[in-house]
Amino acid sequence: MPKPSEPEQNYALIRRRIIGLGERTVRKNYYPQLQQRLEELERFRFLLDQASDMIFLFDAQDGRIRDCNQSAIAVTGYPHEILTTMSVMDIFPQQLLLADFPFRPKDAPDQASTATPSVTTCRNRGGQEIVVELSAQMAQLKTATLGLIVARDISARLRAEEDLKRSELRYRALFEDSPTSLWEEDFSRLKRHFDQLKKDGIKSFARYFADHPGEITRCIRMIRIVDVNRATLALYEAASKEALLASIHRILPQTAQNVLKQELIAMAQEGRFEIECINRTLQGNDRYLLIKSSIPPGYEESWEKVFISVYDLTERIEAEKERKALGRQLRQAQKMEAVGTLAGGIAHDFNNILSAVIGFTEMAMEDAPPETDLSHNMEQVLQAGLRAKHLVQQILAFSRQSEHEMKPVQLDRIIREASELLRASLPTTIDIRTDIRTDAFTMGDPTQMHQVLMNLCTNAGHAMRDRGGQLSIILREATVEEIQETRLPEMNAEAYLQIVVQDTGHGIPHNIMDRIFDPFFTTKEHAEGTGMGLSVAHGIIKSHGGSIDVESPPGQGTTFRIYLPKISRHAKDDQRNAMPLPSGTERVLFVDDETMLVDMSQQILQRLGYQVTACTSSVEALQLFQNDPSAFDLIITDMTMPQMTGKELATAILQINPELPIILCTGFSETISEEAAKHIGIQAFILKPIVMSDLAETMRKVLDGSR
Repeated sequence: MPKPSEPEQNYALIRRRIIGLGERTVRKNYYPQLQQRLEELERFRFLLDQASDMIFLFDAQDGRIRDCNQSAIAVTGYPHEILTTMSVMDIFPQQLLLADFPFRPKDAPDQASTATPSVTTCRNRGGQEIVVELSAQMAQLKTATLGLIVARDISARLRAEEDLKRSELRYRALFEDSPTSLWEEDFSRLKRHFDQLKKDGIKSFARYFADHPGEITRCIRMIRIVDVNRATLALYEAASKEALLASIHRILPQTAQNVLKQELIAMAQEGRFEIECINRTLQGNDRYLLIKSSIPPGYEESWEKVFISVYDLTERIEAEKERKALGRQLRQAQKMEAVGTLAGGIAHDFNNILSAVIGFTEMAMEDAPPETDLSHNMEQVLQAGLRAKHLVQQILAFSRQSEHEMKPVQLDRIIREASELLRASLPTTIDIRTDIRTDAFTMGDPTQMHQVLMNLCTNAGHAMRDRGGQLSIILREATVEEIQETRLPEMNAEAYLQIVVQDTGHGIPHNIMDRIFDPFFTTKEHAEGTGMGLSVAHGIIKSHGGSIDVESPPGQGTTFRIYLPKISRHAKDDQRNAMPLPSGTERVLFVDDETMLVDMSQQILQRLGYQVTACTSSVEALQLFQNDPSAFDLIITDMTMPQMTGKELATAILQINPELPIILCTGFSETISEEAAKHIGIQAFILKPIVMSDLAETMRKVLDGSR
């Protein structure tokens, strides 16, 4: 017969202790009750052994372990028969023994007292300390005082908690140190609200928010901001997290309502959003941002944790705007280059025509009886031709880049020339009026002065193009005493010329008044302006030692005032028209491929007393000179001619006689300039159309050796 196992022996022992005489006792009348009790104890024993916690039953008098469950055996490593010979003091620390668990009073038998659970260690068979969570009960029974210890191994839990703590620390470090602006937010209330709306039959949240605009504010209030990182404080220029969260409404511009609605719609329908928008820092600076939402794993259903990433696009967008502005400038420069090429192409022929008109008119005026209708009419033709001459010169100067030359400038002439251009370019609904009260001079570059005036007047015309109006250009003298020191403190000349450009347009809004002279700033559409006109004008005036200011009362138009230093007038300019034209008797070879100009110039030069030989072919003229190099005292040649240019003709002649004076005339040429002409030995350079007085003076200076 096999021996009973250890548990079976233990159960048999318990039976004998409880029943006493065993199943075959003569006290048969107690057997059913005892059997029932035994079954209850066996069930209790089974439950104890199934428990995962360690359970110890010990004697309160000496601490000896009376019994334990299978978990206690497994954790401690001691078999049952050894544990029942040990004291709880062998397993648990001294401070947790009987003194820590007070007895119940003797008048309350069979009632247990429970100690507060605590964390301590237990010692296994190998001497290893195991962290446990321990609780105990003490019971005063009729026959004995027993104690019950329940201990749970929490080592794994503590390791998990430590791992979680380290993970949290790593997360906090990554969160705080991230260069990207991060927001941790709680969307749980919003999630429950959206779920309820979906249950109520809401299918289109775009339609829902359109029909209930007040819901946007309500939904936003359901979102709780948990935390933000340091990059967020830097982005929004906040001193602390508290300062940012307390002023969260300030970062949203007035246009944020639509952005918030888009975010809510995206969250309701897709559970995420990505949007570009403008936020405002606590210092009032606008930032272009890309905002993305993400829900970490484990929070997809609750939205208790939602991360918001904010990327600053300001520099990229500003760079893109500047790149587009530079592109517009490049295209504008290309257009102006094309205009210059076109203007140059027609300028030569047009100036030849003007030369004939002006020259023949001047001769006709000399022949016409004075103070007659004919004389008056010829004067009008001459003035028209001279205006056309200046107009062509301004078109050429305005459409091509050139070196800027500072010289005495008579502003009244520039204003008159500009007004003529404006009358041809502005709508007839705009009345252009000029009020010129002085013919004084300033030192400057005529082309740049013309550019400033055209920029200001063009802007004025743009402000009046819809309803029409009046554009006024005023030129007057102004003293320093008349100029407010607070407005123009840098002005220090003794006298100034004032140019006033005034319109009756819609004016300039007060909030942008301080920015109108900034480069690339414009209120026009992209196709209408680059934002450089006023900036360039401001720079030109400053470089000329002047100043410019602006007034624009709401709805009353705009007034620009330009102040430029006044210089004294040259006496020769006053006397020029009163002096007779210089003349001479020298021999002149005149060369031009335009027969009409040759005829006109020959007559003019002969009237001045010169001996003239005229040629319409540069090749013929060179042959004539080669045949007799000493036959001429002066050569006047056109630049643009077939077979041989004026430059080539002059070079060939100077190789034969380097001392011979040569005057080069041109209607327009990109191949030679006045400086280049002087470099090869040409002594004078005249731009067509040729005026009799200019030609006479230039010839005399060249022949007399004053140049």
